[in-house]
This record gives sequence, C-alpha cells and structure tokens, in this order.
Amino acid sequence: MRRRHILRLLPAGLLTGCGGDEAPKGPRFPKVPWRIVSTTHFTADLVRTVGGEAVQSLCFLPAGTNPHTFTPAGPDLAKFHTADMVMIHGLGLENRWPADFAEIDKSGVRTVTVTAGIPADRLLRPSGPGSPADPHVWNVPDLAVLMVEAVTAALSEVMPKLSSYFAPRGHRLKVEFGDLHRKTVTSMSELKETDRFLLTSHDSMQYFAKAYGLEARALAPVNGQVPEAVPADVLEWIRAHNVKSMFREASTDVLALRRLLAEAKVNPDHVIHSLSLPEKGTTGLVGFKTYEVDQAAQAVACNADTIQSALMVD
Repeated sequence: MRRRHILRLLPAGLLTGCGGDEAPKGPRFPKVPWRIVSTTHFTADLVRTVGGEAVQSLCFLPAGTNPHTFTPAGPDLAKFHTADMVMIHGLGLENRWPADFAEIDKSGVRTVTVTAGIPADRLLRPSGPGSPADPHVWNVPDLAVLMVEAVTAALSEVMPKLSSYFAPRGHRLKVEFGDLHRKTVTSMSELKETDRFLLTSHDSMQYFAKAYGLEARALAPVNGQVPEAVPADVLEWIRAHNVKSMFREASTDVLALRRLLAEAKVNPDHVIHSLSLPEKGTTGLVGFKTYEVDQAAQAVACNADTIQSALMVD
C-alpha cells in the first residue's frame, strides 16, 4: 500500500485533531494531503501555489542547487518512491539522474511531465534540429503559463472533486505570468539596440533573450563550472558590444568572478535566479521594489527587472 492509503486508514482525529461536529465549509480537502515531489524548484512552487491546502509540495533538489550539477544519493532518490505523485520537468533535464520514472510510475507513484504541452516549435535546440532541447523554459512567462496548465490538469485529474478549487488558483497564477510577460515586453522595448547584450554566468537565459530581443552569451555551460579565464570568443564579444554587466547565479563565487572579469571591466554583482530558487524567505531588491524570489513568478519578475535596469544604465 502507498503512503497515503495507509494514512487514510488512521482515525480522522489523529490526523486533523478532535474538533466539533460542525459541517465543514468550502472545499473538502483530503485527510492526507498529496505529497508531490517535483524535480525543479520552479515546478514545486507552481504545485504549491495551485495545490494549496490539498498538497504537500516538495522539491527533489536542495534550495539554490543547480539541477544540472546535482548528484543525488540514495536518500535523495527515495523521495520519488515515497511520494504520491512526481512532477517531472522533462526536456532532458533529469537524464543524468539514476531514476527510472517509468518504473516509478508502474510502482503506483503517478508521474507527470509538466513541459509535455509546450509546442515543439517553441523549443530551442542549441545544437540544431533533432538535438536535445534547452530545458530552461521557466524563464519566460508565456511558457511558464503552459507549465501551470499542466500542473492544474494533473491535480484536477487525481483529485477531481477539487478541480473547482485548483482552477481559479491556476488561473490567477497564469494571469500573473501573463501580466509579467506584457510588462517585460514593454520594459525591454525601452532598451537601445546597443544595450541588448546579455552576459550570464551560466547558459540558462536563451529563451528569455529570444522572447525579449536580446543576444545572450554565458561564461559557462549550465552543467559546467565558471572557467578560470574568460573564453576568447566571449571576451571578444564583450569588447565588441561594450558589455558592462554580468548576471550571475546566487551560488557562484562573486569574488572569483570579480577577479576573472576585472580586465574586461565587467560588473558581476547582479544576481538572477534562472536555475533554481533560494531558501524560503529570500528576497530580492531592484530599485525600491522587493521581490519574494523563493516564488517562481516573483523570481522571474526580479530577473527581468534586474536585467532591464542594469542594461539601461550600462
């Protein structure tokens, strides 16, 4: 028997406390919230936002961890087998992990790929047609909307009596991403052509760059370490376009980046969250606005404002 089936056999008082006999108002949540493990922080936050009180949303990764370089151990992999549902990102992101999601699904843990509904013509394939897709679709709000739809549909399928609870929560999140996309289109349109060059520590912002008319380069591939010297082609690109700012992941060594980029006179102090989300309660400040960057939509909004404001000043 799966975890939730066992827990459902316990007396209700042991799970919810011994209250009065008054009939509950509003949606009737399961006695045991669905434990849902996601393979990225971004998906885990979508599940938390849409699922509300019906779910316990967990992420497979520790906070602030690059999914491309994380090496799971046995206790990490056990999280998949003790879940009620696993939300897989897909697009090859999990390929390097020793987890057989087909077998996990057969074992009774429902598995869902949240990027399955993204049209093939919206995917970027850096090495050409037929090559693996770039998985970092969450960095663009209008693609994140499709992930919200997948999460909402999956939760409604396993808890159909709560579909009227999940639907408006998913809708509000889609509206938030939609508003963010329109705002970012407007703000990025204010950049001059000479300011549209985006340098990042890791190569995770190509969807963002394409969506908003920027040209992006990175010091390192997403699954690699920042090099000890700036690659010659990147250094040439920096100088040719007078690039003054680099946008780094919070987990990178800023002191090492300052030494690395000193000769090129590039400022690496701008932090973005394009690979993972930080610890709960972490905030970001751009101008006079504070963002709750442990939340997916707020992190994407903070990234956009950080990039736009820095490029405009440069």
